[in-house]
Amino acid sequence: MPANPGQKRNQERLKKKRDKAQKERRKELAVKAERKAGEEDRVPTVAHTEGGRVDAAPSPFYSPKGEEIDWDALDALNESFKKQLKSKKLWADAEETAEKIGADYPDQPDGPQRMADLLEARGQLKEAIVALRVAEKRATDLQMDADEILEITKRIDKLSAKAG
Repeated sequence: MPANPGQKRNQERLKKKRDKAQKERRKELAVKAERKAGEEDRVPTVAHTEGGRVDAAPSPFYSPKGEEIDWDALDALNESFKKQLKSKKLWADAEETAEKIGADYPDQPDGPQRMADLLEARGQLKEAIVALRVAEKRATDLQMDADEILEITKRIDKLSAKAG
């Protein structure tokens, strides 16, 4: 039995949710491609209206370059980071991994969240809060699930209380 079965179930649930959303998005793109018949599509965006104007948010399924995000690679980097974070000797490697996540997936909140994990472990709580605010903004910009955004917000509040 795993050390934390609840965490593993939650990770599996989130992965299934991302995979389902990715499949739905692929179907939408296939329909668009058929309609345009040969025209080259732009980077897919999610449009929403606010006060009568339409804003386009980056799609959570594509990188800024328009390439589809490799979720398995992102998950592997996150798992690698978590293993490195457990040992103080590997914190330099963990920092490199967090920076790589941030560089490879600049629109995703994972990079700032991993950096916040490392900063919190080092006791740099104020810097961790700043990193989490960046992650919260990215999650909001991507219109991610409200539960995920709430989780980041709760963590900010917890660290703010710790930092004093």
